[in-house]
Amino acid sequence: MYNKPFFRNYYNNFIYNLGAGGYTVAEFGDQSTGEADPSWALAANNNARMNQNRYSRWFLNNCGFGQTGHYSTYYTRTLSAPNPLSPSYLPKSHYFKDIGWVSMLSQMNITDRAAIYFKSSSYGSHNHSHADQNSFTIARNGKQLAIDSGYYDSYGSSHYSNYYNATYAHNAITHDGGKGQSTYAMIANGDISYYLSSDKFDLACGDARNAYNYVYDPSTKGYRNAGTFDKVDRYFIYLRPETFIVIDDVKYSSNNEGSIEWWINGWNFTSFNDDSAVIDNGTDCLDLKMIYPAMSAQKYQGFVNPSGTYYPPSGSYADMPQSDRLKYTAPAANETKIVSVISLRDHAETPASITEDEGNGYIKLSFEDGTTAYINISGEAFAADGIGSDALAVISKSGAYMTVNGTYLNVSGEPVISSDKRISAHIEQNNLRISAKEDSRVTVYGVYSNTYKDEYNNYRANKANDGITWEATTGGTEFNLMKGSFMLKY
Repeated sequence: MYNKPFFRNYYNNFIYNLGAGGYTVAEFGDQSTGEADPSWALAANNNARMNQNRYSRWFLNNCGFGQTGHYSTYYTRTLSAPNPLSPSYLPKSHYFKDIGWVSMLSQMNITDRAAIYFKSSSYGSHNHSHADQNSFTIARNGKQLAIDSGYYDSYGSSHYSNYYNATYAHNAITHDGGKGQSTYAMIANGDISYYLSSDKFDLACGDARNAYNYVYDPSTKGYRNAGTFDKVDRYFIYLRPETFIVIDDVKYSSNNEGSIEWWINGWNFTSFNDDSAVIDNGTDCLDLKMIYPAMSAQKYQGFVNPSGTYYPPSGSYADMPQSDRLKYTAPAANETKIVSVISLRDHAETPASITEDEGNGYIKLSFEDGTTAYINISGEAFAADGIGSDALAVISKSGAYMTVNGTYLNVSGEPVISSDKRISAHIEQNNLRISAKEDSRVTVYGVYSNTYKDEYNNYRANKANDGITWEATTGGTEFNLMKGSFMLKY
């Protein structure tokens, strides 16, 4: 049993989703308060010994709980424990495909790090999952910043059903007066359509159309597709070490129009206005900048819904602290793109500087570390500073490029990559990452290697049943991809 893929890969949960004593963790769904739990040590000890997993042993030694004395560990103590192995050489992010989570870390230690979690899950809001597709949470140095708010007082309680499980209690979007995703419904689901990971940039894109389109029909006591939206995509772009660009790309069906509302939850908003906000937990700060379009902000205090109705938790949670949230509302339109930037810093530090320039159909964002982002707000091809593309976004830094949801990228008049379908890709010297949401044919120019390795330095097979094949051409290499994400070292 312990040789099954679940147990052999279980160490990824410890490394990417958990932390040391008191440290915040991935907090999606019921009872996910972000608090540490000594049972992690129990699970890590079992996995380390039963699977001889050195990463699990490293986590056990560093999680702060030590060896638990629970009776269920007695039989594993007869097995030798492997030597610990630091995860410092593992990728700094991980896509948990089975549940639709992407975990992104600033560095591979266990405490002093930024930890970002993004969700768009095929399980929807079924059972203990919430109506929170395309949502995110952010923690830094063991403390929460952007949170999943509310308490699991009891399953189906007034607080649970009307607040804790609702979309506006999460860092996600609603529309037209707080209408969110359907609750208690697996069909109201999401999908990670793009995933890229590198030392410089990460990308997680969620498609949450089903989550908003499927609504409860009391006449049939089931869910029907109301067809409200043609597109509900969120692109979460991580610029390491501590800056994030969030692009929401939403389109109503037919010629319908509506207002999109952008929510962020936190414990202490020290300031906010129509284009910015600050969350300060005393030692760490989150700076939010709403770049596009012009929006209006509203603050909600305590566990109230968008109409102002209060839903307090019950029982032992009645006197627990209550968080606040901000809602940013965009002008009514058929199609809305919302561009925001989040930066993290120490409490005593000055907020990072971001320079904004608007060009012909795009917004250029320049960051202090030399990163430049071009955000396509027109939906048409754009050209700027020698870069030409039809992508939603192009990110550049020190000779590395990431193109997001496009079919081509040219730099200084020379083609870099092209595709017959929209893809996302990261291109850097000797490293190529491609993510496709459907079968695609991609040409990478100037690359002629016949052998490639994956992110774990294992040689890739040039076989169709591995999802990718390639062939060198006169201009570069042509890749045939199935849906998925591919890391290629050459």
